[in-house]
Amino acid sequence: MLTSYLKFLVHLLIVLLFQMNLGGQGNPTCVGAPIHLVATGLYDVEFRVAVACRDGCIYLVRRGWTQARILVQLPAQAVALVVLPENSSIVTALMNETFHGYTKKGKKQWELKLASAATAVTPVPLHHLGVTLVAVAITGGTVNFYSGCQLMDTITAPDTVSALLFGRFGQEDHSLVLVTINGHLLVKILKRTAQFTAQSSGTGMVPPQQIKMLVPKKTKLFMEQTLRERENAVAMHETFQHDLFRLRLNTARACVNALQSCSNPFSTNTQEPLKMSAQVLGLGPTFKIYITLENMSSSNPVKDLTITFHCDDKLYIIEKPFIQVPMLVPGLTYKFETVAECIAEVGVTDQVRIFIVKLNEIQPLLAAVINMPLSDMLTLV
Repeated sequence: MLTSYLKFLVHLLIVLLFQMNLGGQGNPTCVGAPIHLVATGLYDVEFRVAVACRDGCIYLVRRGWTQARILVQLPAQAVALVVLPENSSIVTALMNETFHGYTKKGKKQWELKLASAATAVTPVPLHHLGVTLVAVAITGGTVNFYSGCQLMDTITAPDTVSALLFGRFGQEDHSLVLVTINGHLLVKILKRTAQFTAQSSGTGMVPPQQIKMLVPKKTKLFMEQTLRERENAVAMHETFQHDLFRLRLNTARACVNALQSCSNPFSTNTQEPLKMSAQVLGLGPTFKIYITLENMSSSNPVKDLTITFHCDDKLYIIEKPFIQVPMLVPGLTYKFETVAECIAEVGVTDQVRIFIVKLNEIQPLLAAVINMPLSDMLTLV
């Protein structure tokens, strides 16, 4: 509704930006020659006016200011200017085929390299999705839709788009009207069930060296810790080295034990390289054990293998304690299964060992240990 307090914002190719009311009175704010202008907010409450000028700067005008302030110094002339309603961030396409995003305070967030020069930009507010996309038309007829620096969707027009606008058209709330340089008028209607997913994460993020590091303040605790480390530097280094050597020793011992007991999931035999994995499923007292075998050799098959199980017979009964393995062809995965039933009357668990044994050999090729889960006692009752 138009009221007596309604203000019009008029920008001309002169060196003055006038903020005028219906009476034609206003306070001049010198910002150079404006070419793009975006206003947000309410005049009687709070408003912000972002102005892109021919001097390559984006100026900001707010309520009560008598002088515009430089917000961003652009590396090239702006093609279009958009202010997103969610966080008042500024998005602009430049004549050097780049697409930039800035915070409302003028801090650069990201930068994208476009495939060609941008010709028009318009916001695409989708309130039912809670997001505002930005449609960027580039030479050649391509229109890209961005959410921040992420490419969400792309459409193509018959030729280069010179102007576009998104909004209500007739009975449709989400319509995109495009005008091409050859005079075509196109109307694209967005489906109500349309969903947008990111197609790329962008390739023009701000380099890390341009982001200021947030260095915390030096607290009293930090200073005390620094002095303690300076006074006990030698002792702390020796303690660290001692713990590091102990960790390496324990790791080496565990590795040797695994190799000697064949409890690693990969076979160390270069002639018969095997890979095994095992898992147990079920709530109890009946569990199903799945074993997977794979021949890692490039051309040699493996045969004469068997799978055996070892467990406490007072706790578990294995349905098939001995499984004959067929010839393992390289590149294929073989699956085997058996059933283990818990017969213990109390809630105890134990381990079930699985061995891969070759015919006429006393040492297993592979071994695995399964920690059986606790049986559901309600099922035992």
